[in-house]
Amino acid sequence: MTRGSRRRSWFTFVAVGVLCALTVAACGGEGDDDDNGSSDTSANEQLIEPAGEVTPGGSLIFAVEAETDGWDPTINRWAVSGHQIGQAIFDQLATFNEDGEAVPYLAESFDHNDDYTEWTITLRDGITFHDGTDLTAAAVKENLERHMASPLTAPAVRPIESVDQVDELTAQVNLSSSWAAFPVVLASQIGYVVAPSEFAAGEDGRRNPVGTGPFRFAEWVPDNHLTVEKNEDYWRQDSEGRQLPYLNEVEFQPITESQQRVSSLQAGDISMFHTTDPDSILAVRELADSDEAQIKEDGAVGEESFIMLNNQSPPLDNPDVRRALALATDRESYAQVIDKGIRPVAQSPFIDGSPWYSQEAADAYPDFDQEAAKALVEEIEAENGPIKITLGLTPSNTNREATQFLGELWKAAGIEVTFKETEQAQFISDALTGDYQANLWRQFGATDPDGEYVWWDIKNANPDAGLALNFARIEDQALTDAMDEGRAGSTFDERKAAYDEAQMRLNEVIPYVWLDHTLWAIAADTSVRNIGTTTLPDGGAGFGFGTGFAGAIQLTEVWMESD
Repeated sequence: MTRGSRRRSWFTFVAVGVLCALTVAACGGEGDDDDNGSSDTSANEQLIEPAGEVTPGGSLIFAVEAETDGWDPTINRWAVSGHQIGQAIFDQLATFNEDGEAVPYLAESFDHNDDYTEWTITLRDGITFHDGTDLTAAAVKENLERHMASPLTAPAVRPIESVDQVDELTAQVNLSSSWAAFPVVLASQIGYVVAPSEFAAGEDGRRNPVGTGPFRFAEWVPDNHLTVEKNEDYWRQDSEGRQLPYLNEVEFQPITESQQRVSSLQAGDISMFHTTDPDSILAVRELADSDEAQIKEDGAVGEESFIMLNNQSPPLDNPDVRRALALATDRESYAQVIDKGIRPVAQSPFIDGSPWYSQEAADAYPDFDQEAAKALVEEIEAENGPIKITLGLTPSNTNREATQFLGELWKAAGIEVTFKETEQAQFISDALTGDYQANLWRQFGATDPDGEYVWWDIKNANPDAGLALNFARIEDQALTDAMDEGRAGSTFDERKAAYDEAQMRLNEVIPYVWLDHTLWAIAADTSVRNIGTTTLPDGGAGFGFGTGFAGAIQLTEVWMESD
């Protein structure tokens, strides 16, 4: 086994990038005081080089971190586990090349008018759904229109006014405003193309998904396993003319405890898993050092870990309370004690080194100052009474340790803290409906800031009732104005200035208590090959790790090599 260089890989960013579409989950870290938790946060790869040519066939068991509530991307709530499985069954209209650009995938091309208010999607010919029907512009039109009507995903496509079928393989999307980065959304949850037959089957369809993807759905036993089988009629071949995918079968198993995933890998019960848990990452690094496993990490360039604050829920509707929580949170200690020093501290939704990072905005975020936090808490309580916060988490030892650590910090500042555990699907539903105060959260994995628009737009805060993709209920018009300017900008400099202002507004309003930048890792046994390397239909290199969704990996070109 050879250890790849530990490096921070930042891609060449242009005016388009990645939408982290509807990817949310709980986060945290747990473990002992292992010295391996250094300050090294660069991407680590410890992978085995193939000994021979690709060997098609074989079965793989992939452990995901949570169960998903169904397989209709226009309705169901997909966190990273949903995308890991979804991209095996479905293809998207767009995907990402190695430079972070949204490029055609199921689509053959994207064209636009001069002001980016009309986009023409031309599909590749000869692609069929798993039920044998053809992929057509009519199917694309139905998928986009269902998103437009969906309480869950409609906010992500609000600028779409209508979709016209031009001919059998061509659809025209008409927008209400300029959207230069529109292909980004087609590489998100919005871009998965579902067969009309699945939609027609209703609830039964959501349990028996039909796509054009590399694998066909075979069986789903919720909370136990979901199995997919090779799509023998898949539209893609590799450069040597071999039919893709290489694997015959993949079984996905939901295993919520990350340490259990490590144990299952060691026991040979699973082949691969994804994780953000520092203890698990450190454990797999050690296994890889002794040639007992493999690991591929993303260098903490994806999501952020933070406490999401409901800005419409008292007392968190008071910006001084939110500031007090920020002042009371020792992010440096959290990163070292909870996350073992392998994650960099966060001061914004972009890591230092990203072309979108704003040092000025990062400097505006409150540093840890317990005395200042105490003084502010006393001032607030003198006028409004005690500050009581319920801190939510999903049930795992990782998250319990993280929230207990934060709770002690906040209590030291004079804030009363209680804890509430909720399983992940309900946890996401509660965020959508605003039924929470403060949640341990993981989000914002977009390469391009336009991917975060839906989460911060004031129109998505829904102050009256209903679902809100602006989970924190941020009602800040200046933030939305900045995001609008960034969306309409046609040059990097125009967009950068707009997103610098957006970051500044976030750190002044404080809808989130930043913690650190999440480090995702894919672990595998010693038989798995081609982890995180993808090829585009035109032969170019794909985005690889993350495939647009932090923590998810394409399995189309993964194969198994026997000893």
